[in-house]
Amino acid sequence: MDKWQNSSEVSRSRDPNEVTPQFQKSVNVTKDELWVDHRDEEKIYFTDIWENDEPKVCKVNNATNLVCSKLSLSETCADSNAINCRGNQCRIKNHIYGPKSFWVTCDGDWTIIQRRMDGSVDFERNWQSYKEGFGDLDGEFWLGLEKIHSLTALYGGTELMIEMQDFDNVWRQAYYESFRVGNEATTYLLEVKGSIKSTAGDSFSIHSGKTFSTRDRDTDKTSSKNCAASLRGAWWYYMCDVSHNISNLNGFYYNLSVVPAEKPASGIVWKTFRGARYSLKFVQMKIRPKKL
Repeated sequence: MDKWQNSSEVSRSRDPNEVTPQFQKSVNVTKDELWVDHRDEEKIYFTDIWENDEPKVCKVNNATNLVCSKLSLSETCADSNAINCRGNQCRIKNHIYGPKSFWVTCDGDWTIIQRRMDGSVDFERNWQSYKEGFGDLDGEFWLGLEKIHSLTALYGGTELMIEMQDFDNVWRQAYYESFRVGNEATTYLLEVKGSIKSTAGDSFSIHSGKTFSTRDRDTDKTSSKNCAASLRGAWWYYMCDVSHNISNLNGFYYNLSVVPAEKPASGIVWKTFRGARYSLKFVQMKIRPKKL
């Protein structure tokens, strides 16, 4: 389908630069529709937000000249609207990440940066994968360290909420007042500060001040082991020693919750909830700009 066409037919003259709209539409948009705003002197079109190219806003003036420029997108889920969103997925853009926009899944004002739910996506991945992001925004995914860094560096502070569920369908959550991830030059250093409100205990603060590790880039402080390889994931590892109140939310998905005795903490672990030998059924991490 021509990205300028939809259920509101657009007729074209022989000159490809001349477009005459026949209808204007400003109601709820769908994936295959354009949002059109009728003005007295000009008509405004938005390209389909699902296009691979950067979305544009185009104006047709009285001389039927089509003039296009890049569409100004929201920076986070908190300031998104009907123009840059389809359902709970929004296309956002910020100057820290760079000139390209990217898709995120929103939960109200919250931007979801990680989700585990069924083991359908392999999380035992290398540095480049964790840097860029992977998975399915409708299912299991990791948004990507570059994107997470950009979102946590935009404002004066970013809140973090972690929601988790065990195989008995017991839900817990942990809220952190300030969450920040540095850039690649810092090896995506984790910074957690401020108040904590948790019904699952605190298995995250211990990782503050630590750098991100993957199986092919070992940055943890344990000289004898590669924690990412040993714990079958990638994280801001403190130590491979499970005697501490650690978490490993990108660990291996064990369908029956039980982590093998020879590989403690290698599952999706939040130790202060169900211990180091219990792998959770569901977890998701989400962030939003701190409300001042």
